[in-house]
Amino acid sequence: MNLSYGGQSSVFICIDGKTMRGTIPKGYTQGVHLLSAFLAEDGIVLKQVAVESKENEISAGVLLLDELYLKDKVVCADAMQTQRAFCVQILSSGGDYLLFANKNQPKLLADIEQFFVPPRRASGWHIPHIPRTVATCSNKSHGRIERRTLTLISDENQFVDWPGLKQVFKLERYTKKLTTGVETSEIVYALTSCSPNKADAAQVLDWTRLYWQIENGVHHRRDVTLQEDGTRVSKPQLAQAISIINNFVILWFSVTGTEKRMKEKVC
Repeated sequence: MNLSYGGQSSVFICIDGKTMRGTIPKGYTQGVHLLSAFLAEDGIVLKQVAVESKENEISAGVLLLDELYLKDKVVCADAMQTQRAFCVQILSSGGDYLLFANKNQPKLLADIEQFFVPPRRASGWHIPHIPRTVATCSNKSHGRIERRTLTLISDENQFVDWPGLKQVFKLERYTKKLTTGVETSEIVYALTSCSPNKADAAQVLDWTRLYWQIENGVHHRRDVTLQEDGTRVSKPQLAQAISIINNFVILWFSVTGTEKRMKEKVC
């Protein structure tokens, strides 16, 4: 399974954590927390491990990579996994990474932001243009309009001191709720070891969309359709077993084309 992934041709692997809220004892804040690796395009959970708390996702992420075949794959994870050791392990296994920069890596974030700061022009000075590519997408669903714009810049001169980094990008997300007219916007910065020949702006934008589908797709199905968070479980081993079964249920309805009737069939 780790070598061929069941014959699936996907190259994009998402690493994501989720707390099973139904396992949180009354009066406490922590329950069973699972870190999973998904083949996003196929809806397949390749591997999941339990971690003692969300704070331990960093060490668990490295252990999870040990169980995966990463050659020619692209691994995406949130900012918590943006660690040098995590990146080095992916690269040494023949894969690439796509990771988000946040305040947990302040210097990295500041270095990436510098690529997108408008240059201050002074009389008599020539500001060289930094080549960049831009991709956009928009959609209207679930009562809202969403637009995403991704600006990708190559770091051929290795300005950013980070293992294997080839490109940096800025992702701007704009949403508007049709019922209320409320508008929101967000800007995130990220980095990837993929070269410009392997991933242009359109490809990177598509990968980020796949990553956020884990939250909006897989998590929503497990929590709402399969009522995973509402299932009270006191034993961690049983909770993990329920999660594995739910993963298979989601995969089954997806591959059989009956995903739209999932809720009716399960309930």
